[in-house]
Formats: sequence, structure tokens, C-alpha cells
Amino acid sequence: MRLIDADGHLEESPATFADDYLDPAYRAQRPKVVNMDGMIYWMLEEQLFPRRLGKGCHNLGTPARFDGQPSPHAKKKVDTIPSMELSDIKERLRLMDEEEIAVQVVYPTLFLAYPLSANVGLMNALCSSYNRFLGDRLGKHQRIKWAAVANLDDVPAAAKEVHQAKKLGACDDGSRHGRGSNARPSAAAAFLRGRG
Repeated sequence: MRLIDADGHLEESPATFADDYLDPAYRAQRPKVVNMDGMIYWMLEEQLFPRRLGKGCHNLGTPARFDGQPSPHAKKKVDTIPSMELSDIKERLRLMDEEEIAVQVVYPTLFLAYPLSANVGLMNALCSSYNRFLGDRLGKHQRIKWAAVANLDDVPAAAKEVHQAKKLGACDDGSRHGRGSNARPSAAAAFLRGRG
């Protein structure tokens, strides 16, 4: 039986926000991977992601490594780091074949903690970087599809980003993924689904 995995994920890595993708005006604010007390986090504007305790807590699988060593979360997975981070597409495909997955749709992981920042310009730059990274890695891949991210707190920029992501190969905008009943419908989602 060949399956469709409609809930695959990218574990974002520093490559996701590399100079090739991130707007030069925001490079000094790029997310950084840090190790605190044996736990690995993203640090963005002096905030740690994932938030493991308190209001808005979440336990994300990203980042998957620090200084070449897998995170405690990544060590528990069958997936390899290159597959999780999409640094080796052949490895992702090999693992998909082992699980008899014909097609996989990849969603973000870090962006499930939306919003990552109240800085609208920075959020736009991070979304664009993520989309450009995946457009570069996957484009319009036949077996690995990907959902774009757009900053819904800036509707004009989100609309522009969705158009750009569609050109890069995105099949969805991921705007409602992981948000449960609080999901906001978006014009971006309608556009990518061909109804806008």
C-alpha cells in the first residue's frame, strides 16, 4: 500500500535562515541555536523556542542538533538529522520508501509557535527565508510537497509572500496547521488551494 503523509515536518536548522535566504536587513536578528542545561533551543529576540513551561508552552522537535550533536528529542526519532532538516533529500526519500509513503507534505515546526516575534518586519523576513529555503531545496518536487508560511499579522506582505511561495513550489500556506479551533481562515490559504 502506498500512503500519503499529510503531516510531515521540517526541523528548521541554521541553514533555513542562512544569508542566501534571509533579508540582509534582519541578519543580525536571525534565530540562533543555543544549548541551555542540556536542552537545545532556538533563541530569537532573547526568547527561547520551544517554550517548555508556562503560558503558550509547546514541545517542538526543532532544533534537531547543536554543534553537530543531536538534540534529546531528535535522538528519540527514527529519522536521521539530514532527513529531518532536508539537507539530504535522498535520505528523506529513502525513509519515505521504507514506510511506503508515496507523497509527503512538509510543514514547518518552529513556526507552530506563531508568532515568533512581535516585530512585523522580522516575521516577514523569517517567513520569506523559510519559503525561499524550501523553494531551493524542494521546489516543485514530485514526492515531497511543502507548505509555505506567511505572516498573517501583515496581510499585504502575506499576500505577496504567498504569491512568491507558490512560484517557488509551495502547495499550501500552513496558516492553520497546528492551531486547532483558533485557526483563522486566510486569503493566502484560499489562493494556494486554487480558490483565490
